[in-house]
Amino acid sequence: MKLRKRGKSKTATKTKSTTSTPRMKTKATNATKGKRTAQATRKSKTASSPRASRQEVPVSLHPVPSVPAIGRAEAPSARDRASAWNAHLQSIFHLILAKYGHRPAVTGVDVGFRRKDGQWTSDLVVRIHVREKIHAAHIDARDVFPRRVDGVAIDVVQSAFENHEDLFDRRRRRDPAQPGISVGPAAGPAGTLGAFMFDNVSQATCVLSAAHVLFARQTSIPGDAVVQPARMHGGVADGFARLARFDTVTDAAIAVLESGAASERLVSGVAVGTAVEFSAVAEPHHGQVLTKSGASTGVTTAIVDGIGAFEGLEDAFILLPVEGGPEVISKAGDSGAVWYDAQTGAAVGLHCKGPRNAIPGNSFAVASRFSRIMQNLQLAFVTFT
Repeated sequence: MKLRKRGKSKTATKTKSTTSTPRMKTKATNATKGKRTAQATRKSKTASSPRASRQEVPVSLHPVPSVPAIGRAEAPSARDRASAWNAHLQSIFHLILAKYGHRPAVTGVDVGFRRKDGQWTSDLVVRIHVREKIHAAHIDARDVFPRRVDGVAIDVVQSAFENHEDLFDRRRRRDPAQPGISVGPAAGPAGTLGAFMFDNVSQATCVLSAAHVLFARQTSIPGDAVVQPARMHGGVADGFARLARFDTVTDAAIAVLESGAASERLVSGVAVGTAVEFSAVAEPHHGQVLTKSGASTGVTTAIVDGIGAFEGLEDAFILLPVEGGPEVISKAGDSGAVWYDAQTGAAVGLHCKGPRNAIPGNSFAVASRFSRIMQNLQLAFVTFT
């Protein structure tokens, strides 16, 4: 910024009055004059004293910021308070997970919305999921969960989870193969083809689904055949894909398309029943509405209710039906389906678990975080032309 030199300020000149006023030299006047002269003399001496002399302060051309009073701190903003509370919630979540997560009766721990008398509340609490909720009066005092830890409410929720491989429903062979259809190992259960991804290790296109589906048997090894539809639905080994590897932390696995499969068997990145082609990833957050295309329940919508750890899934979230949407959001055979944001098409999670008996009023879904899957399995999105 170019600064201009300030001009000289104009000084007002005191004009002497031309009107003459008669002077009355009286004793009182002379006395008053003498007193004023003495005061002026004293002021002059004081001004000339080195101790009383003033130093000139340079004038700044820029405004000087106000300095807060010493010892006075600015009040934290609403955003700062919310951020501090969320960090505190996470610290209590990890504390509860470490202390109670290993118990056989505990099926999961997360941060989610509290339900009171069957109604939703807007309160975020740390929730402990158990196979069966038993009244505290019938439990040893040492095994009772605390109601509150360091200001954070602890809620106990009855949630019995089950892997969702399909053992009953039938599906058919599809050409092109696309996300949302039946898939499985040549000798094993059925699940859902979640997405076609690019494997950075083998530099090939691969099928992504749940590990408990593709590697269902303890004897499963890389190179075993994967069929579409699953064997349960009449699928046969026709050169579709081969098992590659899995990740136990996220319950995710991949099978690389066999050489030439992309030309002999067409593939599409658009999930069945949708216009979505996964090309980006997003993180889950509370209250987020997501959609999935599963081999058993088709296209369903749900809301993220809690984020935490559930029966072997270290980085997962739980979803519940949205008001006005399908009452049953998942069933056996949906494992491997991708939960995604319908507004952006971003993949958020991979469906892994649900209730033993999926009926209206008792339906939920558990999905592992998609970003963690991509990192652990070294995957990237495939671009379809």
